[in-house]
Amino acid sequence: MKANESHHLFALTAQPMRRILVDHAGAKHAGKRGGVKISSRQTMR
Repeated sequence: MKANESHHLFALTAQPMRRILVDHAGAKHAGKRGGVKISSRQTMR
């Protein structure tokens, strides 16, 4: 795999992985805020 291809692959996977991590953190702390978890996927529609 060429360096350029690996950079492209990393770029393609970074954003969805970031959303997964943000959603997970939000769900974990939603109860502490007294609110309801809202997924970033729901807000992007």
